[in-house]
Amino acid sequence: MDHLLKRIIGTDGFLEDVKKNWTAQINADDDGMPVEQLDVYFNQAVRISSNTNVPDDKGMFVLVAEDDETLSYDAMCYINHAFVKNELRVVNIYLAPRFDDREHMQINIARVFAHLLSRFVSLARHGKWQSSSLKMYLPDTEFRNFASLFASQLQLQTHVLGVEIIGNWLHISGLDTLQDT
Repeated sequence: MDHLLKRIIGTDGFLEDVKKNWTAQINADDDGMPVEQLDVYFNQAVRISSNTNVPDDKGMFVLVAEDDETLSYDAMCYINHAFVKNELRVVNIYLAPRFDDREHMQINIARVFAHLLSRFVSLARHGKWQSSSLKMYLPDTEFRNFASLFASQLQLQTHVLGVEIIGNWLHISGLDTLQDT
């Protein structure tokens, strides 16, 4: 299964597809979040993506998982690039409602976190958003717990990257020193 970050741009219909998909997930789960909660996620996405004055160094993105002909939308987030600090920042991470399954919450968070982080690092290392560091806001306790485990393991494995949790932020520095393999 391939994962990619797709930017939400204007009114191309992509955001509406994501909202329909997430609404169907909520409607299929009697114990899940109220469908009105999606309004918080999508109102921000509409406001940002429909603004034609949004610079190229920021925007709303969706993590898209592609398996053969099937697409699923795993998460939505806001990303910006701070040129002065040479830093990629990720905030407002919203997971698809299907990941709200308390029984499988930790494995779901781990899977989505890994795919998101992989895409964020790739974005920070290649193309016009190149950054030496990445800051990722950790939206809840589950994300923070997993990120703490990830950071402690990565600190043991590498002396190239600086990895730490400060408050509710995962900080990774030294991305510009990594070698492609």
